[in-house]
Amino acid sequence: YIASIHLQMSTSSKRAQAKTDLEIFDHFLESVWMDNTQEDAYAVWRHMTSYSPDFKKNVFHAIDYVLEHHPKDLIERMQQKGWLFLTHDDQDETIYTYHEHLDWLRRMKQDLDGR
Repeated sequence: YIASIHLQMSTSSKRAQAKTDLEIFDHFLESVWMDNTQEDAYAVWRHMTSYSPDFKKNVFHAIDYVLEHHPKDLIERMQQKGWLFLTHDDQDETIYTYHEHLDWLRRMKQDLDGR
């Protein structure tokens, strides 16, 4: 019985953390990327992290969560919350695949880590 309660609490705690990570990810997209060029987004990032080192830690944790758990609505979330419409530079402006979105997030996180 105790093990069952612990498992339920653990599952509940993981769900709550997942929700928090996705909320932080959404806030990051909205506050850093929405209506910004890449250069502008990086400037906003530098400004926000200079005032709150915890912001960087929390955002990186949230990005890691997304990279590990692959939310089904990732593309829509990035488009709606960050106005990020990732396309190839081909004639048709082909939209990035799901995995290309994940790769973009990995590269972007590395870029932000150096700023």
